[in-house]
Amino acid sequence: MAADLHRGLAQEEITFAEVLKNNGGYATALYGKWHLGTDNTYNPVHQGFDEFIGFKSGNVDYRNYYDTSGNADWWEGETLKASTTQGYLTELISAHSLDFVRRNKDRPFCLYVAHGCPHYPYQGPDDPGFRQPGVEQMHHAPREDRATAYKEMIEYMDRGIGQMLDLLAEEGLDRNTFVIFLSDNGPVEPGTTGGLRGEKGSFFEGGIRVPAILWMPGRVPANGTSDELVLSMDLFPTMLDMAGIDYRNADKPLDGTSFVPVIEGRSMPRRTIFWRQSNAKAVMQDGLKYIVTTDKEHVDTHYLFDLKKDPQEQTNLVDDYPDVVGRLQGALKVWENDLWRERQRTLKKR
Repeated sequence: MAADLHRGLAQEEITFAEVLKNNGGYATALYGKWHLGTDNTYNPVHQGFDEFIGFKSGNVDYRNYYDTSGNADWWEGETLKASTTQGYLTELISAHSLDFVRRNKDRPFCLYVAHGCPHYPYQGPDDPGFRQPGVEQMHHAPREDRATAYKEMIEYMDRGIGQMLDLLAEEGLDRNTFVIFLSDNGPVEPGTTGGLRGEKGSFFEGGIRVPAILWMPGRVPANGTSDELVLSMDLFPTMLDMAGIDYRNADKPLDGTSFVPVIEGRSMPRRTIFWRQSNAKAVMQDGLKYIVTTDKEHVDTHYLFDLKKDPQEQTNLVDDYPDVVGRLQGALKVWENDLWRERQRTLKKR
């Protein structure tokens, strides 16, 4: 599947790296997966990152760095380095990340470690490369014991994360560094959702509910847990909040909400949350989630779940509470209309 070189994160969009760099003097780096544009027009070095070493597609071979279309995909800034780079993907990302911290320990820094692991292809640290130039290879490596490969991959990622936490402590940076660990979506087999319905790509909880871990001794309470709803888009304002940066842009207001209140033992404000993709959309309010999916014959299926009582989404209440369905459908329509108007406004500006 050839990459669309003309699609990516528009340069006029503002990233957390740009705000931290321009307002707090932070050194910024991204090591690992970008996936917000293949052409160098959209390279992260044009979006506030001082350094970028990694891949720009959705996934690469863990040994020879070919993407699913058979294109070499390992970059240092805007320079392709796949042919001269050796090593296991996860170890490379960890090593570059550790080096960045050592080089920038005496100044503010923001490091985005975007591991490919545990995304397919499932290759353990001792497995050879298998993708070939110019040959499409969408998914899995030849290895048959995928569950074992998956385990090995995660263990190597965990090792690198442990090394990072140890380094921060050794350098006396642990009490002044906010560490966030999370996945961008739910797993696919052989990963597990822990009993939640669905998987990556769906709006059931197994596709969108992921654990997150926060770490900052002295600021984040040790061994604490929270069931508060936060979203990945909340990371941007939270990082600025933790850094003490008051950023306001009337033309591009931040979508998320800082979850520093959760760290301090308080609650997040009440919010209505929306999702949308080509064949499904969803809205959640006060623990009630409405989903509508559309199949290949353009037939819609509707769901309503009470996540407070039924987090596994086993009981569809769509026929029992038509008033709730109508209210959530109305909220979804208003949101989609707002998106359309914002899209038109953006196109006119360009």
